Amino acid sequence: MTGQLQHRMLPVGKRDEVARQDFVTALRAHMQATLMPGNKAVYEARTEGVFVAQHGRKPANRQEVASVMKQDPYYQFWSALQRVSQQAIWDSVADTIDREHDALKAAADALVAKNPAGGTLTLDPDLPIPDYVTAADIHLMPGGYVGNDASEMRQGPLYDRGLYLYLDGRCGPENDGLVHLMHQVLQWFSTGFNPKRILDLGCTIGNSTVPWKRFFPDAEVVGIDVSATALRYAHARAEALGVKVAFVQDNAEQTKFEDGSFDLVTSSLLIHETSAKALPRIFAECRRLLAPGGIMAHFDVPQVRDLAPLEAFLASWEEENNNENFSHLIRENDLSVIAYAAGWPAGSISQPAVAMTGDVYIRNDDSPRQVTWNVMLGQA
Repeated sequence: MTGQLQHRMLPVGKRDEVARQDFVTALRAHMQATLMPGNKAVYEARTEGVFVAQHGRKPANRQEVASVMKQDPYYQFWSALQRVSQQAIWDSVADTIDREHDALKAAADALVAKNPAGGTLTLDPDLPIPDYVTAADIHLMPGGYVGNDASEMRQGPLYDRGLYLYLDGRCGPENDGLVHLMHQVLQWFSTGFNPKRILDLGCTIGNSTVPWKRFFPDAEVVGIDVSATALRYAHARAEALGVKVAFVQDNAEQTKFEDGSFDLVTSSLLIHETSAKALPRIFAECRRLLAPGGIMAHFDVPQVRDLAPLEAFLASWEEENNNENFSHLIRENDLSVIAYAAGWPAGSISQPAVAMTGDVYIRNDDSPRQVTWNVMLGQA
């Protein structure tokens, strides 16, 4: 995979630590290329037949597939190994962060004091943190996005390095490849669009925020998140990269910004981490925040509504086993219906099919695959 950019805020692993990370990455690549396809072979050879024998027909949806696949030892083995490998990602990074934590904290303090890019950080210690963020460790990441201590410098580097390993480098050296795709879609959707004020919702470590400033260098770019510890890292990271961004601790369901104050309100892999109650509120808030002619743009995990039952079942693994507890909301529902119910005018929402063959960034291997992302666009 392509090498991750070694900016000042990314912890540097020792040889043994990096070897562990390489092993986990190789294991997951082997599982994806070799073990994962075995589920289909097992389904076609035996588990589909078990369901047919019981019901006189083939499974009609992922829930019916689950009723037989979850009983099969091959799937049980693959699923258990998949979960262990996910936990191993974080374990392989944690040792480096524990060893370098104080140095990372000092580096962040130095960057903030020097403030080379001129960015800002505004925290709100009284901001309520939504339950859907804290109820479980999302992606099995210890402490989730919020962590146990907002003053620590753990969740940010853990996510930064862990995300890179999880994606096997597919989103590039700065974990920003999906925003590059979103920018391409945005140019197609509105030729010549040149926003002057941009809001990135659920920005976490700023890997989805920094590229917007690079795409539109004259724009004011703001990233918000509910996690103070993630934002501390995001601010220091952006300063290390020399990119001026304003980071604000705020909730995308109801922000502190004025009506019509942004030309682009966007998110990358945020909305599948919210909830059934939060999602329409976020869509309504996007509309409130947009200036006339402004654009809402969300980029998220693929839908499963058009997949065959087995494929839909396998796609739901993240939801059931990786603490992606609300991902079914956008995988199985028409987002435009939710947006219209939240106040968007009929016909104002577009959901183009954005297919990616291979990786966002080219890797020197033989594992091409096609992913159709869940993209939602709306114009005020």
